Amino acid sequence: MPLRLYWNYPHLVGRFQEVTLFLQAGIEVVCALDHLPSAEADLNYHNEMHELYPAWRKSLKLANDISEQIRAFNPYETKGQATSELQALINDHIDIIYAGGQPDVVEGLGEWFTGTVLFRVMGFPNWVGQQTNFRKLNDIVANPAFKSRFVLSCGYEGLVPNRYGHLTRNRAEINGWVDEERVLHRWAEADSDRCAVTAISYLHFHAYFRDQYFKLSGAISDFPFRVVGKNDKAQLDINDSRIVGELDFSELYQSIARARVFIDAGHYPSHLIWPPVEAAMMGVPVLFLRTSGLVDPLRAAGYDFQSLYEVGMFNTFDELNAWLAENGDDIALLAGIARRQKVMFADHTFGRQTAMKAVKKHIIEKPWNFTNPARMDVSKEEKKSRLQAQNSKDAIVSQELTPLMLDAGESRWFMPQQMRTLKGRVERRNKGRPTLVLNPKTDQAGQVIETFLPPVKAGWYLATLMVEVYEGHDGPVLEAELGRWDGASFVAERANLHQAVPGLAELEFELAVRPGAEDVSRELRVLWSGKGSLGIIGLRLDAAPYPDWLGTEHRP
Repeated sequence: MPLRLYWNYPHLVGRFQEVTLFLQAGIEVVCALDHLPSAEADLNYHNEMHELYPAWRKSLKLANDISEQIRAFNPYETKGQATSELQALINDHIDIIYAGGQPDVVEGLGEWFTGTVLFRVMGFPNWVGQQTNFRKLNDIVANPAFKSRFVLSCGYEGLVPNRYGHLTRNRAEINGWVDEERVLHRWAEADSDRCAVTAISYLHFHAYFRDQYFKLSGAISDFPFRVVGKNDKAQLDINDSRIVGELDFSELYQSIARARVFIDAGHYPSHLIWPPVEAAMMGVPVLFLRTSGLVDPLRAAGYDFQSLYEVGMFNTFDELNAWLAENGDDIALLAGIARRQKVMFADHTFGRQTAMKAVKKHIIEKPWNFTNPARMDVSKEEKKSRLQAQNSKDAIVSQELTPLMLDAGESRWFMPQQMRTLKGRVERRNKGRPTLVLNPKTDQAGQVIETFLPPVKAGWYLATLMVEVYEGHDGPVLEAELGRWDGASFVAERANLHQAVPGLAELEFELAVRPGAEDVSRELRVLWSGKGSLGIIGLRLDAAPYPDWLGTEHRP
């Protein structure tokens, strides 16, 4: 039985990187629905079709209605408390709760959760405040009434406090990492713009990042620069044309790749952010301070101060400004720095393989330290009655659904009121036809349909999901999957609706049912980006003549 983790940490890039790592390590993940300001500031945080939303549903062997109840649990809002029913549900199905930040959340979880609280610390901008949190956590974990197993997971050893023995008894250092394939763009080198770029977010409401901006902008005077990040210019009270409003990730990375250099605005040793690491992965030379959050991880990886001074480290922003004014046009020098940084960053300190080794060492190879005993104690028979056998979906659904016998040329409609819908409301639209209406003003992005279709006899079928777009959107709108369970894996055909314009649209699937597989139910899943209002009219299943290229093994 694989470990199952409930991800509850509101950070868009962090979620993609960490959840993807856990999935690749064989851990099942349930992603939370977050409602914190830092999550809402990311425009695509709740969009499961976005490129930075990890594909956590693909490997999760848990009934959707159960996972959605767990996802809605917001421990930051309830300070870790949950209803007795939700407590039982989470203990039955979750081994690890991934959390961070607030000690009172951990205290609340420890009153009832019998699995492991994996407390992640990737960095923090306030050392004194964090030490206060560590001291509180140490007292909480030391309390005999604390029912959870607590594991402190820092991004590198330098973040681990050198006291508080209860807090540090169980540790799992897992480095932050950036996947080079995710950032895609590469430094423009000689074709780069004569401009430095830095990334500072939340300038419209976060005092710490505003302080970063003022320190950097006051020092960099001899070389053009611009500020990118998640900044709402409509709410921003800083009048500076160098501050760019929020960009999508492709535009953000392109902006970084086009710059002459990247400047890490961080000036606190224990605060690490992703953009300078992403820039280094693109081959963009990164300039940073000795007090940057990059330095301690690099030092922990074996690089001394002298080697760091040789590859872009400075004592002050004033020193950095003077060096950049003198050397900012020396492409060969900058390219040499970038090559050395790539080895330091990608191959060692912030590498994916390094992080995977850490996950395997601390978690996968020690499952007894993380498995929830309450989950182990629930028998398969009890789970079957509680969850209607989520471990054998097809067998149970096939008993409930009457097989559908269609001959070539015959069709069958499946309407919204016959489906299991998770969002939206069924209204009569399009000449009185029942339609599942999705409205961005009232409905949240995510999975909107999860329903089983009856088994069909061996043959060749075309399935068409009919959609009416009421309000167009230039970007991903719907993603649909039609598939079946093969053991623990969901094998599916996928179709997407992009750049929707008002009017009718169709998402088509081709389905070949081999002899011997007639009793297998198919599952339809539909994800909505939350962009543009639309209506799902239904799914039409057509039994079609065999195409010439279809092999004889599909024919009865």
